[in-house]
Amino acid sequence: MQAYIIRRLIMVPMTLFIISVIVFIFMRAVPGDAGVAKCGAAGSFDQKCFEVVRQELGLDKPKITQYWMWFSDIFKGDLGFSPLQRIHINDEIWGRVWNTFQIGILSLVFTVLIGIPIGAISAIRSGKLVDYVLRFFAILGISVPNFWIATLIIFLPAYFWQIRVAPDWVGWEEPLMHLRVVALPAIILSLSGAGAIARIARSSMLEVLRSDFVR
Repeated sequence: MQAYIIRRLIMVPMTLFIISVIVFIFMRAVPGDAGVAKCGAAGSFDQKCFEVVRQELGLDKPKITQYWMWFSDIFKGDLGFSPLQRIHINDEIWGRVWNTFQIGILSLVFTVLIGIPIGAISAIRSGKLVDYVLRFFAILGISVPNFWIATLIIFLPAYFWQIRVAPDWVGWEEPLMHLRVVALPAIILSLSGAGAIARIARSSMLEVLRSDFVR
């Protein structure tokens, strides 16, 4: 077991290196670059602007040099600069970390609040219609990607009933509205975990309910 863990740990840097090479190649394979995006956005192309931007971002250097600059900057914690947004990527990420943290914590709460009751009810009503329905939805929650569920929840009400279910972000200045904003994405994120917990809770409860000391 120890040798297996050591082998896996040794493979981590190699795996990260291969992934970084693949990402770099695919990013460079996309037509155009940051220079074209910035200097040709208005319908006209500014060659001087294009050359300056490419020089600033190191896009005029050989591909291997570009890769080394990009790879080494990642290890320094420097994720680069967005020429379109005119903001550092690190600042862009850190500006959203707190919001992501709130949704993540709330999704864990919903995972437990949804998963355990479903598992308990399914175990108590084992073999009945309620059990089959709850097990179906538990498997559905595990199987269907969260982003696809989120897309349907946003798209279908807007398309058929012109109802917008994804309001703009509201801070803690309005607590109730803020909770309403974060609740929907948190619930969607919790579905896969809730499905897994429901299945585990059902199996555990059935094992206990069928024990001799319970009978």
